[in-house]
Amino acid sequence: MDPSKTLEENLDDFKIITITLTNIDEKISNENQAIILLNSLPDSYKNMKTTIKYGKESLSLEDVLVALRSRDLETKKEQKSCFFEGLYVKEKSNKKSHSRGNSESRS
Repeated sequence: MDPSKTLEENLDDFKIITITLTNIDEKISNENQAIILLNSLPDSYKNMKTTIKYGKESLSLEDVLVALRSRDLETKKEQKSCFFEGLYVKEKSNKKSHSRGNSESRS
């Protein structure tokens, strides 16, 4: 996977590769596609890869895709939440310093 691309862009690239292989009569089973995709993931997916690989009797590409998209969505929500929490803390801090400035100028 290319870390400079989004998950969906990487999955599109993977799909293009599998379609190209199919077009030249190199068929890869669904389970092998799932394993190839899992093995292409960066180290940051290590725990997820282990859970998916060893948590089921058989693997399907669809299972892997669903898990990857769920993780991606959770990560985006966490990043958004952290961003808004940071804005809230900054705004609250600015209000405190602004109100202190006003009370000091009145003295």
